[in-house]
Amino acid sequence: MAAIDIQTLVAVALGFFVIGMVKLSIVLLTNFKRRWKLQEISKGIESYWKEPHFLYGNLKEIPKNVKDRIDTMLERSQQCTNTKRMWIGPLECIITMMNPEYIKLVLANADTKENLLYGFLKHWLGDGLLISGGEKWTRHRRLLTPAFHFEILRPYVKLSVESTDVFLVKTFTLAFQLSY
Repeated sequence: MAAIDIQTLVAVALGFFVIGMVKLSIVLLTNFKRRWKLQEISKGIESYWKEPHFLYGNLKEIPKNVKDRIDTMLERSQQCTNTKRMWIGPLECIITMMNPEYIKLVLANADTKENLLYGFLKHWLGDGLLISGGEKWTRHRRLLTPAFHFEILRPYVKLSVESTDVFLVKTFTLAFQLSY
């Protein structure tokens, strides 16, 4: 077994350190660019709370108890008449919109469906009608629309109502049993 001299070990360790620092720099720059872009987008939007801290955002203002958190968010959303923003840590900005006209504008944007709402589901669901957009969505929708015409679905309404009733009875029964 050949002995490795100390200079070789130092050189290898230094190489790994430099590679690690380069990778860390790329990650930090990418995240800084993303943060800057989100800040530019949300610059004119009023915050739910005081201005967010750069590192932890508005996390300190959010209650730790789940029930209190939900109550606080409902209370804040009822106070919101147009649009508000909240930072979750350094990289996530949640923008809440209450004006239907603003919501229509965002959902009409072609990039919204792919990037904001459904991007994380693409790996699980594939690129079907729910996830796809543009020409592919139009083609799939055109193929499926006749199958969902009201006259075709009319015979299934009674069956759907009965199935829903059974589901609700079973769900409430199970929830009642688990609560005691």
